[in-house]
Amino acid sequence: MSTSREEGITIPDLKPKISDGGNYPEWARKLKIHLSIHQLLPLVDVTSQSPSTSAAATETATIENAIRKWQRANDLALAFMIQNSEGTAESIILMEDNAHTAWKSLREQYEGKTRANLTALHHGVIKLQFDNRVSTIDELINEFQIRWARLASTVAGSTDTTKSAGAYAVVTKYDSAKAQILLGTLPDYYKMVVNNIASQTENPTYHGVTVHLRDLITKNPKTAKNTESILTNPTAFTIQSTKAEQTCDYCRKKKDWSGRGHIEAECRTKR
Repeated sequence: MSTSREEGITIPDLKPKISDGGNYPEWARKLKIHLSIHQLLPLVDVTSQSPSTSAAATETATIENAIRKWQRANDLALAFMIQNSEGTAESIILMEDNAHTAWKSLREQYEGKTRANLTALHHGVIKLQFDNRVSTIDELINEFQIRWARLASTVAGSTDTTKSAGAYAVVTKYDSAKAQILLGTLPDYYKMVVNNIASQTENPTYHGVTVHLRDLITKNPKTAKNTESILTNPTAFTIQSTKAEQTCDYCRKKKDWSGRGHIEAECRTKR
C-alpha cells in the first residue's frame, strides 16, 4: 500500500480509489477505519462546525486555539478523502470545505445505488418462486411488482456507470423482459401454463401475462405444507393436462390403483 504524508501523518492510499461510486460501500468502510485510528471519524460522522460559530468559548485566545485545532482536523479528514478518490467522487469532495458535508454528499450520491445493491435487488426478483400451497397467484404478482418497482427505482437513480449497472438498466427498460421474468417465478409443474401463454403471442406484455396467469391458475387459499399437498398436482396443472395424464386421487389412495385417465370428480368407482 502506497502512502502520502500530510502534516506529519501518513495517509494510506486505498485501492481501489472511489471514482464512479461502484465500490462505495467497501471504500467507505476502509476509510472510516483509518479516520477512526487518527481520531478524525467524528469530523465526517457527525455535523462538525468551526468553534468560531459557537459561543462556548469566551476568551479570544481560547477561541483562536480551538479554531486552529478544528481546522487542522477538518483539513486532514478532507485530505484522507481526496487522497483516496478520483474522477466524479473527487470533484464532489473538492466542492466542499467541510469534511462532514463532503462525506454526506458522497453518501447521498452513491449509497444504495451501487452494483452490489442492484445485484441484491435483482436476485430478490429472480429468486421469487410461486408455491400455490402457501400463497395465491395474486399475492405472487403483488410481491413481484413490489420487488420489481424497487429494482427499477434504484436503477433509475444509480450513479454506477459500469457495464453491470447498464445491463440492469436494459432489463428494467423492456416490458417483455419483465413479463418473462415473472413467468420464470413459476415452478416446473406450471410448464403447460407458461406454454399456453407463450403460444398466444411471441412477446407477451407484462399486463397480458398477469391477466393470463389469473385466468389459468385457480387462486388457492393458504394451506399448510404437508405430504398430501405435496403429492397433489397443482390445480392449473390438472386443468391443462390431457386425459392420459390425469389421475384420480380416490382410486390411487383408497383402492391402490393407478387411477389414470380420469379425475376424482369423474370417478365411477367412487359413485
